[in-house]
Amino acid sequence: MEIFLNILFLALGMVFLIKGADLFVNGASGIAKKLKVSPFVIGATIVAIGTSLPELTVSVVSAIHGSTDMALGNVVGSNMFNMLMALGITALICPVLIKDNVKKIDAPVLIIITACLLIFSYDRFLNGYDSNFISRTESLILLGIVGFYLYINIKNARKMKAQDDVVKNIEKLHKQQEKAIKQSLEDGEINTVNQQKIDALVEKTVQAEENAILISSNTQTNKRTKITNKTWFLIVNLLIGLAGVVFGGECVSSTAKFLALKIGMSEMLVGVTIVAIGTSLPELIVSIVSAKSGNTDIALGNVIGSNIVNIGLVLALSGIFKFIPLTTAGLIDLIILFVSTFILCAFIWWSKKIGRLNGTILTLLYIAYMVYSCVRN
Repeated sequence: MEIFLNILFLALGMVFLIKGADLFVNGASGIAKKLKVSPFVIGATIVAIGTSLPELTVSVVSAIHGSTDMALGNVVGSNMFNMLMALGITALICPVLIKDNVKKIDAPVLIIITACLLIFSYDRFLNGYDSNFISRTESLILLGIVGFYLYINIKNARKMKAQDDVVKNIEKLHKQQEKAIKQSLEDGEINTVNQQKIDALVEKTVQAEENAILISSNTQTNKRTKITNKTWFLIVNLLIGLAGVVFGGECVSSTAKFLALKIGMSEMLVGVTIVAIGTSLPELIVSIVSAKSGNTDIALGNVIGSNIVNIGLVLALSGIFKFIPLTTAGLIDLIILFVSTFILCAFIWWSKKIGRLNGTILTLLYIAYMVYSCVRN
């Protein structure tokens, strides 16, 4: 009876995690769209953080309860699932186009933060300590990297919006200038009044073009978003979603640990399989829905952003609450995670899209990792 109740609470926790994350993402995305943020930035920031809330809650709660293996396993397993399975299936449904900013910013940050995590984990080899662990100082460094990443994305989003406004303004001035010249030619001559009008428009156009960079860097952040009933509805969704994620995370963490001990599974295996897949379902759902609707920007941004957030926020906050010791199995998993991340970044750097062949390779790699994890246990 006790095992049945725990299985029931595990399933209930997963439902709260997934539905809570869904409400949070809908609310956050709706607010972001009101601020006219680009789809990729929404995916890499708002949606990435929202879909990573289940991992954040489970990992932090597990770390507080002393289940650091589950906290680490959850992050490693979630990142593997996001990169290989979620993105792999997305690419099989619809090829994922890769933009220049992903090659220049997002992929490098992902490989850097994953490499930092791997380096921080080998204390016995690098620092001569008696054991391997992720310290609070190292956790703060990881937290700083994700903070820098989010700052860069938000800054770029504001620049892109400002540049769009500048381009529209210049195009409008050019049209007015062409209209004035056309009118003058139709009149048969360019009189003094028309000439002054044309000169004024030319001066405005030149001024606008000269100030384009300045306007781009100094974005119009003082514009107030009108608080409507729909905005309040989005805020309520966001808060209810957050509450659901917190409650679901507590359920999943406690019941998963109990079941793992009962059936002889290690906490690490539970973390990289059952818990990781369960908490990564929001990323999978968001990616598939995005691919079907043709918004592969959100899907790619969601996966890259979620993986960066999982390491730099989820694992970092867990490490701040409690040092995270690493077993041999944990170190091997981190090496596999780094190699998988490098493969994904190679696909991003060396091609213009992640096609169906790439998606097949990523999916097969995840299946191989699951088989290895189960056999190892």
